[in-house]
Amino acid sequence: MTLRLIRSASAICAGVTLILGALLAGVSPAAANGCITPAAGTSLDPFLIQDVGNLECLRDNASDYWHRGYYFKQTADIVLSATTDWTHGIGDDSDTFNGTYDGDGFTIDALTVNGSTKVGLFANANGATLTAITLVDPTITSSGSYVGALAGYVDDTTSISDVHVINGGAGATVFSSGNWYGGLIGSASGGSVIANSSSAASVAGGLSGVAGGLIGIAENVSITDSFATGDASAFGAAGALVGSAVAPVNITRSFSTGNATDSVSGAGGLIGVAATDDTYTITIDQSFATGDSISYNGPAGGLVGLTEQSGPTGGQRLVVTDSYSTGSATGRWAAGGIVGQADAIAGQSLALTRTYSVGTVDATDVTADDSAGGLLGVEGLGGAAVITDSFWNPTDAGPAATAVFGTESTQGAMRSRSLFASAGWSISDRAPAATTWTSCVAYNSGNPILQWYATAQGWSCAPTPPPIYPPSAPLDVVGVAGDGAAAVSWSMPASSGSFAVSNYQVMAAPGGKGCVTSTLTCAVTGLANGTAYTFTVRALNGAGWGPWSAASATVTPGAPTVIISAVRTQVRGRPGVIVSGSSTLEMGAILRPWVRFPGQVSFSEGSAQVLADESGDFTWQRRTGKKVYVYMTAGELTSNRIVIRP
Repeated sequence: MTLRLIRSASAICAGVTLILGALLAGVSPAAANGCITPAAGTSLDPFLIQDVGNLECLRDNASDYWHRGYYFKQTADIVLSATTDWTHGIGDDSDTFNGTYDGDGFTIDALTVNGSTKVGLFANANGATLTAITLVDPTITSSGSYVGALAGYVDDTTSISDVHVINGGAGATVFSSGNWYGGLIGSASGGSVIANSSSAASVAGGLSGVAGGLIGIAENVSITDSFATGDASAFGAAGALVGSAVAPVNITRSFSTGNATDSVSGAGGLIGVAATDDTYTITIDQSFATGDSISYNGPAGGLVGLTEQSGPTGGQRLVVTDSYSTGSATGRWAAGGIVGQADAIAGQSLALTRTYSVGTVDATDVTADDSAGGLLGVEGLGGAAVITDSFWNPTDAGPAATAVFGTESTQGAMRSRSLFASAGWSISDRAPAATTWTSCVAYNSGNPILQWYATAQGWSCAPTPPPIYPPSAPLDVVGVAGDGAAAVSWSMPASSGSFAVSNYQVMAAPGGKGCVTSTLTCAVTGLANGTAYTFTVRALNGAGWGPWSAASATVTPGAPTVIISAVRTQVRGRPGVIVSGSSTLEMGAILRPWVRFPGQVSFSEGSAQVLADESGDFTWQRRTGKKVYVYMTAGELTSNRIVIRP
């Protein structure tokens, strides 16, 4: 009993000492728990997440870390495959996470969370900043609602940027038996911003819920430069990017490639169900979807399954500009290449401007008043949809496309720039170009693509594909001799050919020694001192190697040398000596003088640092009228010794 009391007292004293020490050192008291290295928790002095233990420490210490506005920075890849499955993430309803987590480009591998509600790496983030995080092969499972690989629930202007859920081989999955689940986030709201982020997770649920390839439900959210590639399926509504969007929501320069499947409410390539009200709109701009959308008992659309209005007057609408779909849309009573069904309380509920679809559409319930259209399947109220400069064609849409909304064209015309240019589209037949769209026969079957996406993919096109050429020869090859080596440099070729130059090869003659590099300098080693060499260089691009350059001037490697001489003269108005030297050292090499006067037994190193110039030459001076012995050193290299007499 006495021993236990002593140990308990010692532990308490140690804890108090640690906390006091942390306070005196200017760090957060939270560091006193000892499972994360002490820090101030600021951007200049963040808590470092260095391993599994640190990450799980953040997960398990709510009062110390979650709702304190702290800054956390990951410093290494973290693999969780050997750890026990998580039952909850970081943050909850009583202590939301409101700090900054900077993944700094490192990965979190094999995260497995089995929870109830608000499930993900972060369960509940409120006013937080989550950036540069990569989740590899996460497995997220929930029996409740708000489920995502990164976060179950984010609100209050949370900022999410450069966050990615990727498939590393084992697969990334999100499954919920409840509602609102997405590949990245279950629910996002309150002015939150998602930028430059993506998910490859497969998203599915039980007999309820709303699923999104990126976000389950989004309300008052901005999504920019983001994408999802996994399939999304749900009972309620499914969108390959966002399951349900509640205005205001803005989607810009984003896309999906996965399939969306739902049973009841609606399925869409970007949004399953889009809901506007009296005040706020939903916008989709410069975005696209390529996957298929299927709703077994509801409408399906290439971009949006169903758009609907709420509120007393339903004054606002879904606005889609400069966007397209290529996947098929199959709904029970409504299917559209862009929107399956547009419901309205009053006035306009949908505006399509400069859009097109080339996907097959089909409304399968032939016994009901079903309808399929190349752009829109069903208009719930006459005049609810305003469609401008938007196109479809019967060949791609298929025989079920009987609802004629927008402009009917032909497959051939839609694969040419002229149709869209005549309608006022900002479109070029070149990429890159300063236009919104480009029409390239090599991509997307010749149908228009967005310039930003072509740029991101590194695509380029021109009306007549140019011939493919390798680079011309590099210029101005120069060799600088070293000890058994030579530093070779050159200028870029006058022409890089048809592609960017990726590598250069240097060859020495005689002997054939060489090197390969992606820069404009290279060190050739293994040369024989005393042998004269010349060097030639050639460049490589996607078309192959170009010709060899003209040979450099002759270069003879040799061991480095330092030779000095001296004269007596006036130094700053008094008798002195000036020591001059030449060497084979590189420019900027540091030499030090060593001096001995008569009567001294040994040399003393001077304090001066003497720099070699571009020719390897240097000078050093000292005021003295005495006889003096001098030599210079550069590292282990020593010059000749000289005697300077009065």
